[in-house]
Amino acid sequence: MKTTRLTIVRRLLLPALIVFAGTLLAQEKNDGKLTIDIPLPVQATIRQEQGDGKVNDFRRVNENDGTTYLVGLLIEGRNYTLALDAAGRVMMKELVQEEDEQKAPTFESLPVAIKKTFARESNGAPVTQLQVQPKTYAFEIKVGKRKYGIEIDEQGKLVRKRYIGDDDGN
Repeated sequence: MKTTRLTIVRRLLLPALIVFAGTLLAQEKNDGKLTIDIPLPVQATIRQEQGDGKVNDFRRVNENDGTTYLVGLLIEGRNYTLALDAAGRVMMKELVQEEDEQKAPTFESLPVAIKKTFARESNGAPVTQLQVQPKTYAFEIKVGKRKYGIEIDEQGKLVRKRYIGDDDGN
């Protein structure tokens, strides 16, 4: 009879204690905040890419081709979006254009030399769209077998870093 009671205690009480202890630990860990487990390679890449900047926001997105991590960074007063795959590899890092930076200038505000050349080349056709492209410098690099494109503006600020594809060895 003693072995039966001991067996019942082991089978019922022990699992109940384990569940109760696990609940207590989970409550201490969560502390009322939502936590997301972030793989160590993703954490390491975020630290590397943020440099002296700071992380503003973080999202995990499940896409058709796997998990992607989207990170909002503030670096030297400028906002960037960083996209990483589940292995912590950079897929894209791009400057977020502020709304006032995106406003297109009026034709009248353009330099005289630009208006003169436009008048000559357009033969009087009306302007349907005006875009001003800042001067950028574009580079292609290879990290291991992965190729990236990097664009830097004329003030030396990163505009975009993007995964282009794997090097096929040719």
